[in-house]
Amino acid sequence: VPESLLTIILDDKSYDFPLETYEFKTNIPLDTKIKSGNHTVKIDVKDSYGNNAGTSLYLEIIPKPVDLKNLINKLEFLPEDTVEITSALYDQAGDKIQNNAQIKIYDPKEEYVTQGYGKLIYVLPSYASPGTWVVRTSDDLFSIISKFVVKEIEQADISIEDSTLTIKNTGNVNYQDDITIN
Repeated sequence: VPESLLTIILDDKSYDFPLETYEFKTNIPLDTKIKSGNHTVKIDVKDSYGNNAGTSLYLEIIPKPVDLKNLINKLEFLPEDTVEITSALYDQAGDKIQNNAQIKIYDPKEEYVTQGYGKLIYVLPSYASPGTWVVRTSDDLFSIISKFVVKEIEQADISIEDSTLTIKNTGNVNYQDDITIN
């Protein structure tokens, strides 16, 4: 066998192997954060007589899910605010990949409220219990918990119509303030 050099190029990394026989076999370590999708593997061989040959192979990296997160539009809400939760699944390279994770919302008493898949938009009712609400998101591989807070609103609507005084609690906690009528 004439003195030969085999060069394998994958992405921006080059690997050189001296050839001592006509058969060659090796493993090329892939970056643990390699991008998903198509990659070109270039193979070149040069010998000591100046002969060379090359070819290209194509390699497809299938996304490997490694992390699931909840993206929530904010962390503190008032009653009647809109809560938007999107499940974000990331692959080995940190890129977002398609997912359809189940998202469930529970109130501060751990009572089930609603659910969606992939994305959930929920308008908090005017009487939404104040406190920490829990978001449980899961798919075949991951199960995560996130939280958001519904703040207290102590307010009342007071009106007089035809000599009738009406006081309506429009907050999400008991109205405690004194009301003075003149």
